[in-house]
Amino acid sequence: MNKSGDVTLDVLSRIGRVALRIALLIGVVFMLGTMLTIVANIISRSFGKPILGALEIASLCLVPASAITIGYAAFAGSHVTVDILTSTLKKRRIISTTLSLLTTVCSIAFWGLVAWESTNYAIGQWTIREATEVLKLPVAPFRMIWAIGLWILVFVLCTNVTRFLKNEAKE
Repeated sequence: MNKSGDVTLDVLSRIGRVALRIALLIGVVFMLGTMLTIVANIISRSFGKPILGALEIASLCLVPASAITIGYAAFAGSHVTVDILTSTLKKRRIISTTLSLLTTVCSIAFWGLVAWESTNYAIGQWTIREATEVLKLPVAPFRMIWAIGLWILVFVLCTNVTRFLKNEAKE
């Protein structure tokens, strides 16, 4: 591969790392919001004054936290993998790496489709102005955050395939 391809991959990797760090910070803030809402609701219930809409707040806060961690886990390589088949193929590296590449490409196709449909659904919910029952909070922004988290996952998987192909071309 030429130098411009290496530079492009490096730039995309840096952009991806920065985006993931920002997304992870946002996810941590929302997870903290979920935790504080639940704890505050438990304490206020002991005084007979539950927080109105606490379940809705906690549910909505979990969306960004979970959406963002999916992409981050793919970036960190911490997703659970079942390698029963590939562990028996250690001596046949080409088959093992081909299967790994194939499953990653299938993952890109699947999650790309899910991200696309999630984006379309969020846009549809935005147009009808869907809101929560008690607090009447708009749901569409949280659906869009979910879709963005899936697009981050697709981006990370594409970067992994590109990096894999770059390393294979060097060998």
